[in-house]
Amino acid sequence: MVKALSPENEYSYDFFKDSTSNRFQGSSFKAIGNQNKVEGDWATVGGTGVFTFAQGNISIRRIHSWNKLSRANTINPVTTQSLEYNRNLYMHQTIDGPYHNQVNIADPKQPLLFGYTNVHDYSIYDGLGPSAKIVARAQGLHTETCMDDDDWFHWSSIVFTDKRFGGSSLKAIGNQNKVQGEWAIVGGTGVFRFAQGTISIYRIQGDWFSNIKEIRISAFCPKIGQQYY
Repeated sequence: MVKALSPENEYSYDFFKDSTSNRFQGSSFKAIGNQNKVEGDWATVGGTGVFTFAQGNISIRRIHSWNKLSRANTINPVTTQSLEYNRNLYMHQTIDGPYHNQVNIADPKQPLLFGYTNVHDYSIYDGLGPSAKIVARAQGLHTETCMDDDDWFHWSSIVFTDKRFGGSSLKAIGNQNKVQGEWAIVGGTGVFRFAQGTISIYRIQGDWFSNIKEIRISAFCPKIGQQYY
């Protein structure tokens, strides 16, 4: 089963067995990530069957010749070192106006916006004020999932654009209201492969049309040795 989460480049996939083999029949990987027309990188965030508790990465490359097929690999549970990432950043949300960074894609016309869904591409800065620089973007979806309160479910890929972590990303899901929220980090790519942790969110400035939210990232990334099969 393939499910596209946005019209551009955020995907969620179920990966099932090879139809010619019974070795992993009925088992699956769950993966989310970004991809353009040429390449992509998805984080494996779980699995079923023999792949229960799976973590890892799936790198995607478009090929023009069968001679360029690469060898698959799996990960064995040997931790050699780890990376911890703890940082406060500032996410800018602009709901309306010429510089908006979210667009509505579903409106079922229910009370309290229940089911209302937006796709977003929020800029994330390293500080406040005119000297702050964009270091990442939060790209994904958020949906009003509570019928009697303000509570939005978010699915975001935190894609870093700075020199140190450029091209790496954190995959996060969680709930958020107008004031605060907390997302679970369920995976990552690049230097954040196998990431787990939390992102706490607090609105520090804003109104209905524009908000600045402090995001407190606490991520742990074990480094796992590779074993080929």
